Amino acid sequence: MSKGPVRYYARRSMTYGPGAGEPLDRGQLFDLAGMINDEKLIRLNYVVAAPKNVSIVQCGYCGAEFITDETLNAHGRYRHRPQPTDPRLQDEREDRREKLENELAPLHLDKTAASRGYARSPGR
Repeated sequence: MSKGPVRYYARRSMTYGPGAGEPLDRGQLFDLAGMINDEKLIRLNYVVAAPKNVSIVQCGYCGAEFITDETLNAHGRYRHRPQPTDPRLQDEREDRREKLENELAPLHLDKTAASRGYARSPGR
């Protein structure tokens, strides 16, 4: 456990970082990179600061770090097992994953600019 800067974990699967970004899985620890939308990710509950006393578990295959054994196991099943080649099966798999994440990690969509009634700037 490091005493360095605050680390965050992804509450939902997402892509994060400069350029095309890197895929992150639910529960995966990472450092914010100072991207323009970091504040929005925090406000909308895509990412959360990891507790200082979190027990980190690491993937033995790729080295990714997670906050729980459950999220590490889900990562292993999703990233390191053979995947279906049938597009319908792939879609079903993604739908199941999205449904689970919607139940376990709902977003704070009430905190979007639109829900708070901000008017759009002219010309946008």
